[in-house]
Amino acid sequence: MSYQRFTVLLAFYFLYSCARVQVSPKNALRPTEKNDFVDQESTSSFNLALNNTIKSLKKSNKKNLKLGKMTVSKSLYIKSLQAMKSCSGSKDGLIQFIKNNFDPYTVYGKERWGEILMTGYYEPVLKGSKKRTKKYSTAILSPPKNLVEIKLNQFMSEDYGLDFIPKKSMSAQVTVNDIGQKQITPLPSREEIDFKGALRNKRLEIAYADPIDTFFLHIQGSGIVELSSGEEIRLGYAAQNGRKYEAIGKFMKDKIKPEDMSMQKIEEVLRKEGKKYTRNIFSKNPSYVFFKKLNGRSKTTIGADVTDLRTIAVDDRYFPLGLLAHISYPLPGIPPEKLTKSSPRSEHFVFAQDTGGAIKGPGRADLFWGRGKKAKMKAGKMRHPANLYFFLPKESALKNVESLYCKK
Repeated sequence: MSYQRFTVLLAFYFLYSCARVQVSPKNALRPTEKNDFVDQESTSSFNLALNNTIKSLKKSNKKNLKLGKMTVSKSLYIKSLQAMKSCSGSKDGLIQFIKNNFDPYTVYGKERWGEILMTGYYEPVLKGSKKRTKKYSTAILSPPKNLVEIKLNQFMSEDYGLDFIPKKSMSAQVTVNDIGQKQITPLPSREEIDFKGALRNKRLEIAYADPIDTFFLHIQGSGIVELSSGEEIRLGYAAQNGRKYEAIGKFMKDKIKPEDMSMQKIEEVLRKEGKKYTRNIFSKNPSYVFFKKLNGRSKTTIGADVTDLRTIAVDDRYFPLGLLAHISYPLPGIPPEKLTKSSPRSEHFVFAQDTGGAIKGPGRADLFWGRGKKAKMKAGKMRHPANLYFFLPKESALKNVESLYCKK
């Protein structure tokens, strides 16, 4: 379900802003003495996410995983995850193995150590058509042929006179100027694509769907289009137009109270206000996502299939993808303003497999809830304070990684 994942997220959380100290990837986490981790989800879902993570890491070109000031060999980290499989048949065995062989680290998040803002995403199911109709009027597009990915981080050196790059990469297009020279120029914005036909007649259309449903598909970064014939078109993130992501929620404060902000409420207002209002709101977010057809489940940034309640999206400038993590959060049905210390919580292990356009900094994470309406309901109401911990193998475990086993 990746975006860049560009994972792309529920519109409501874009109201989030908070004054907080500046942190860097090197000081965004620290060791913790906490060791009473609990897992309330199934062992089968954990094993699925574990196996998918191992497979994806093996295919990665990275040689090391860097977390804060620590660096772990990717090959040794994979071996520690493979050893974990010997204990993952039971929750008690899994938790004991992690406790014996991994060190936990707490994240500096929203305003303080240990607490972040947790939101949710899901795999939407849209009704649609292969042809444009009055009902299904918005095209879902594949990337233009002239789209290129500019690796900005590779230009950060004295050779180019650059000592700061705001992001690692961005998309643009190759065009030809009036005298025949090739040049790199910006791709069209959302308004130009959806409302001014900037990419029409280029054979990029995969399917057509309702404009509002399509916008939320962009936020999620992946989904399924159901045709009237019963055929399903699975879509995954392919590219983005390089434009800045703007939260539409912040442009709707005159219609929605902050305490009522949710994806469901945003959709309700958009449908009530009509096409002119919707076009104006959508155009304020110039970011646009291109898709590709998938054969299986949606893919994360690391390349693994998404796993319900086991996949999270993080900012990979701070936390390398593939890391084991643990989250604890209030149930999404409880409004954030009504939370108390005794509010029921969920807690379980997850893997950092994805990224997202709005997941910036160490104080944000996004939890994948699954497919369809039920997942949409959960994800759409989730904007809660949560606790996030990451795990790295202990030095003693790495020295004996070949002989790690499940201690009964």
